[in-house]
Amino acid sequence: MKGILNKLTPSMDNYLRVLYNNWEIGLPRVSNQEIAFKLNTSPSTVSITVNKLSEMKYNQSPLIMYEKYHGVQLTKAGLDIANLVERKYRIFETFLAYLGNDLFSISRIIDNNYFDYELADNIYHQLQQKGVDIDFKHCPHGSIIPSEYDYHRRDSRLFSMSANGYFAIDQDYTFAKYDEFVFNAYRKTKAKREVQEMILKLDLRFEDTITITNRDETSVEIAKAQKRTNIPNNLAKMMYLIH
Repeated sequence: MKGILNKLTPSMDNYLRVLYNNWEIGLPRVSNQEIAFKLNTSPSTVSITVNKLSEMKYNQSPLIMYEKYHGVQLTKAGLDIANLVERKYRIFETFLAYLGNDLFSISRIIDNNYFDYELADNIYHQLQQKGVDIDFKHCPHGSIIPSEYDYHRRDSRLFSMSANGYFAIDQDYTFAKYDEFVFNAYRKTKAKREVQEMILKLDLRFEDTITITNRDETSVEIAKAQKRTNIPNNLAKMMYLIH
């Protein structure tokens, strides 16, 4: 397995991570356009990288399958590899959060550095052995950190908070996670300040209870501890809840 991991570039890591994150929420097929948006790149660049990944194999099986008009999805071999890739990044993100970095700083550090798999596991095991009080169950975005040998299967109750989501007004929900790649896509655009101000204002943490108080075609209003915030739909869709 080390051989295939060492062949992956940071760019390929990101493609596998996007596919893995979508698989976690029950959307295994991902279009080139969605990948392009989440990675802030062009559809033509996505096509080139997807072709490269489709030629890479683990245990004689390709990592991904691509069907025209149907999108890209991970194979069983691809899930095995993407699980380790995602585990590595979530461990580093959790460690960076432990050191005091917020989501925006963590995203910048992750974007500008390449992280080694063995180093991630060394950090994990050394901190665990020393009894350091750090939660390696969830990353700062709220996603479960998968084990080395078994990837996390999605919670069927998980759904997006977008304005066309399946939720009831004046109903309590549990905040589950941010879609890290939608978060990063907006972080790199003019919407960065809007995203940052919203997240700071909400101060949402994993397993916080929130209430959907209103919604229309363009936004969702939520309440947390009697504080109400109106969230534009393009930002609400990166937030996931559990009922």
